[in-house]
Amino acid sequence: MKLIRILMLISGLLTLAACGESELLENYFVKKPRVLAVKIQDPEVKPQDTVTMRMLVGGKDIDQNMTATVLWAIDDVEPIPLGYSNYTQEFESQIVTETLREDEWYDLPIFARIQIRQKYLNAQKALRVTQNPVGKNPVISGVRLQYLNGAQRVEEMVLNEDTTKDPIVLPVSITNVALTAMTENPAQGENDKLIFRWYISTSKNTDGRLYIQTDSKQIEAILGKGAKASEIRPSAVFSLQGKGGNKGIQSGIYDLYLVVRDNAADPQSQADERYGTDFMYFTICINSSC
Repeated sequence: MKLIRILMLISGLLTLAACGESELLENYFVKKPRVLAVKIQDPEVKPQDTVTMRMLVGGKDIDQNMTATVLWAIDDVEPIPLGYSNYTQEFESQIVTETLREDEWYDLPIFARIQIRQKYLNAQKALRVTQNPVGKNPVISGVRLQYLNGAQRVEEMVLNEDTTKDPIVLPVSITNVALTAMTENPAQGENDKLIFRWYISTSKNTDGRLYIQTDSKQIEAILGKGAKASEIRPSAVFSLQGKGGNKGIQSGIYDLYLVVRDNAADPQSQADERYGTDFMYFTICINSSC
């Protein structure tokens, strides 16, 4: 397809970050800073539309309120800088291009870079520009937490819109905690195949690690008979007693991240694809000062 000349006008400053990391015990563990997701207001837009973008960075020492600055650019043959934003805000830009015919489209490569402790973390996500945008983002309304405290079943909801996100304190008497993504019902034909990814940081203040629970009996005890859970399902169950559930309570402070993509071709990939995305994060605390 013929290359279309592109201009992007900055409407304001807003957030984002990025990264890559391989020294992990398990893919769902996040220790060193790494990018987990990039979200663009809509994955497909018309020329002249104004869009907002945001990125999620995870890691043991990552503070989601950090003051880091993000560089945004179009990653063409030569990068075209767009501007800077704070990580805690969205980045907003208006797309200005030559007129497209009804059957024309192109994927605009959006690039973001953030510096964290002398290391640059980079991310890229394609934004489709078309006269007939169809793709939409999935919408995470929240996460439901469930666990058994003795004979008592406890349930708590963490809303995605909750900007304070105070740590959720879990009692040390429990052995597993189940998390279930709550997504809004899509319009017909939209987001008909959602891909879920759960991530968790290693403890911020101890050597603790919460592993994905794979024992079906342990999963069904919380979620019900026949329930399925894993790091790539709508529900995930984490063991508070280490891998295999045979260790002591893994006390500590943990950040949990949920990323939901629409029709992602490879749910195991850490690359950001040209698909709708939503994400949220929150913190849990186990037998530790929060």
